[in-house]
Amino acid sequence: MFRSVSAQAVSGNAGQGQSGIKQKGRFGAYRKSQSVSYRAELHTSSSMGAMSIERFEPDLAWHALYTRHKHEKTVADILARKGFDVFLPLYTARHRWKDRVKTLALPLFPSYVFLRGGLDRQLQIMTTPGIFSVVASGGRVASIPESEIDAVRRAVDGSMRAEPHPFLKCGDWVRITAGPLESVEGILVRAKGVARLVISVEMLQKSVAVEVDASMVERVARPDPRKPGTAIERVYSEASCGFRLGQSGL
Repeated sequence: MFRSVSAQAVSGNAGQGQSGIKQKGRFGAYRKSQSVSYRAELHTSSSMGAMSIERFEPDLAWHALYTRHKHEKTVADILARKGFDVFLPLYTARHRWKDRVKTLALPLFPSYVFLRGGLDRQLQIMTTPGIFSVVASGGRVASIPESEIDAVRRAVDGSMRAEPHPFLKCGDWVRITAGPLESVEGILVRAKGVARLVISVEMLQKSVAVEVDASMVERVARPDPRKPGTAIERVYSEASCGFRLGQSGL
């Protein structure tokens, strides 16, 4: 049984020189209150030969990669060394065995790693061990709104307790008015006298809960997902990108 004790995000800013990766240990040594942003020089080769890829405009959107169970850290590490911008939020939990208790750093979104842009380098992505597919919707590579990634990043970068939470579709939609999460929106839930803000990644139908001060919230109207800027699909089709596309919530 797991008991969440705190949250953190894996991070490391690797150098771009050919001499290697400038990181403080693997994934930034799991330092608490860090953001995940991996950058590294590509040092891989492939026997599959060159591919002719249609040119796209620069892609700065966030996407979700569906990975093998318990391979999220390995995938993030390899992609970082290939020069990709990767986000892997973690939380810490205590795992009890009969003879000992161990604190583990676990993914907030099991089997998912977030990737910013990089879809023009499909071969380097899909040949990474542990990746099953790129999350898609309607046969197109899906994008994750920047606001959702930013909310998750701020939740794990702060001093608040954060942990996975069942996905919620309904509830009181609120905005944080002060503190580290100021302007972040989500669903407010209360349990045992503790207020928590539930932040969701809609495309994956997965959520994270973070403890908040109930006096620092205000009720607001829930955003309309049909409005510009909240769409969850990009213009990269399966045929043009050549990715293995996977539906969300696998």
